[in-house]
Amino acid sequence: MSSVVNVRSLETAVVIKCDSNIEAVSLNILLKHSNVFNTLENRFKFHATSDKIVASDEDKASAIMILNSFLDWSCYKYEAVKMLLDFMKGYKSMLDECKSFSILKSLLEVCTTYEISELVPCIAAKMEQLVTTIDVDNMIDA
Repeated sequence: MSSVVNVRSLETAVVIKCDSNIEAVSLNILLKHSNVFNTLENRFKFHATSDKIVASDEDKASAIMILNSFLDWSCYKYEAVKMLLDFMKGYKSMLDECKSFSILKSLLEVCTTYEISELVPCIAAKMEQLVTTIDVDNMIDA
């Protein structure tokens, strides 16, 4: 059975590619956390000729509108991108478990590029925690 769906009520997703991995994230989540995405918001707006589309009840139940918004974040480590997206969704466990400076560095680069300032103190604290747990006996003399 078909019904009319209000386009404005659909969730808008942005697709992020990182190496061979693809992630989709709600535009609303990106707007909430990033000053850069707030500035670029109009780029992600859906321009429809009508506010309504016809969809089956099955489609309406899981309606997500994916725009032609495709971001290539392959310059960042996938683990860092995944950690950032999880953090934006309210999950911090990947950050808490991270023990890699290179992943934290990549995460810091993404946060700096997209002005996601709320995560920077967490990254700094995690880096400081990692520094204090380094075993001096395992370090190589420079």
